[in-house]
Amino acid sequence: METHLLLSIVNTQLRDGKALADIAFDLGFNEENLLEHLAIEGYVYDQKSQQFKR
Repeated sequence: METHLLLSIVNTQLRDGKALADIAFDLGFNEENLLEHLAIEGYVYDQKSQQFKR
């Protein structure tokens, strides 16, 4: 999946209150792999705001 599309989906679902682990599972990742995949593209998960940012 294209990174910007993945980022948009994940951040939208996080904003809607869904757990990161559940989102990752639904998208075919485990949480660690999702974090690594987005980190390669320069995005890190900010737990305080519950979203991925650069």
